[in-house]
Amino acid sequence: PPRSRVATLTRLRNIGLVHAKYKGKLKNASLGFTTSSGIWKDRKWGKLACSVGKEEVIARTPLPAGTTAYILNAYDNRDDLVNSDLVVIAQ
Repeated sequence: PPRSRVATLTRLRNIGLVHAKYKGKLKNASLGFTTSSGIWKDRKWGKLACSVGKEEVIARTPLPAGTTAYILNAYDNRDDLVNSDLVVIAQ
């Protein structure tokens, strides 16, 4: 079977929630985020739990103020890691 895929992440600007459509079968997901800047390897990352619905993933809480980048990390029914593209927020 084909690998699961996550579409482009969408951030609802008025409330800060992030959601994405996906293809395949995801078991769980989390949204990684950073409020740091500078050299990527030195940035501190946090994560938010996500709800996985039918073909849609939604973060359970909004991104914190000052978020500079975020990425969706999920595992599918084969325990393969599935990631979205990294989103960098212009400051």
